[in-house]
Amino acid sequence: MQDDFKIFRNYYEILKKLPANKCGKIFLAMCEYILNDKEPVFSESEWGLAGVFASLKLSLDKTKSIHEARSVAGAQGGRGNTKQSENKEKQIVKNTDKNKSKIKQTESKAKANGSKQKANTKQTKAKHRSIEARNIEANITNDKETISACARENVVENFVEKAKNIFVLPNCDGLRPREHSEEEREPLLKKMGRYFDLWDTYKNTKWGDAMKLIVDTVLEAVEYVHLTQQPMLINGKSLKEQDLFNLLNCDEYVFTNLIKRLGNSENSEPVFNEPMYILSVLLTNRRE
Repeated sequence: MQDDFKIFRNYYEILKKLPANKCGKIFLAMCEYILNDKEPVFSESEWGLAGVFASLKLSLDKTKSIHEARSVAGAQGGRGNTKQSENKEKQIVKNTDKNKSKIKQTESKAKANGSKQKANTKQTKAKHRSIEARNIEANITNDKETISACARENVVENFVEKAKNIFVLPNCDGLRPREHSEEEREPLLKKMGRYFDLWDTYKNTKWGDAMKLIVDTVLEAVEYVHLTQQPMLINGKSLKEQDLFNLLNCDEYVFTNLIKRLGNSENSEPVFNEPMYILSVLLTNRRE
């Protein structure tokens, strides 16, 4: 547990859109989560709040991780070891520069030695990226926040450039998953029972768009787990690929209410972070 935390602009941008009573409830939930390490519990009628909290949770978890890293660093030497920490950071920077220099030298040799040497260069670069990625994770535990953050951003950019997957970003608020093919969607749509039977009727309507958004979100989450080789964290639970597919094992009324909400029917409040809201609702209501 910790005694304080920072309010970032993305918190403010989300909270200011909520009615006063809901804003207060979400803010108290944030305080309980950060200060008392208690996961908030929302009722079935408050699944909108659950979705909002889910959109904030990634940033809150990052705040907690930074606090824990600083606490560990303080316990190992506190301010007295500041110089030692700075020297280690400089050494890491030097090592990184050396790695980059080696990569450039290898690339120059590859151009001179032909296509075979070019292939070797690609392998060498891949190894160096792998080493840098492992160093990033190690640096976090040693309170090397600035260096780690920059290197982690490079890793994330590589994933985004390769896959265009929204879940590799720190916050997917306002973003939608890419549209998948009918062949990819069909196995998941079948899990929606009656809605799949009426798919030909719904697919060119707002309800059809909402169904596609639900299925594409799950497929995007599965792709994220496959790309990163790590579980996806939703409402404090780590989900693997099969767990994500099983999110659609819900009763029909869950899909009905979710489709209505995503379609902004019945003057319902807008959803600020649709991907995390969808995953949170499905996780809360799935059949075990």
